[in-house]
Amino acid sequence: MKGWGIDDFVNDNMLQSAVVLKLVVIGEEARKLPEEVAVAIDLPWRHIVGFRNLAVHEYFVLDLKQVWTTVQEDLPEMVQKLEAYLAG
Repeated sequence: MKGWGIDDFVNDNMLQSAVVLKLVVIGEEARKLPEEVAVAIDLPWRHIVGFRNLAVHEYFVLDLKQVWTTVQEDLPEMVQKLEAYLAG
């Protein structure tokens, strides 16, 4: 997230809610992927869906620093792999 830092994220409830909601949507859609698509894209689908479940059912136990790390480190790789698949 360009222009934001970990301190901004940890101290801004609205930003946290927005980011977590987007990750929940990603997890929800990942859950619906056809098997052949999921197999073709090397991503940790079980973890992606698992985060969705945790965020929806156990929202208050989320580790915000881990969420931040996921957005900063894992999300760009996910986008890259999805774009490569779609460009196919």
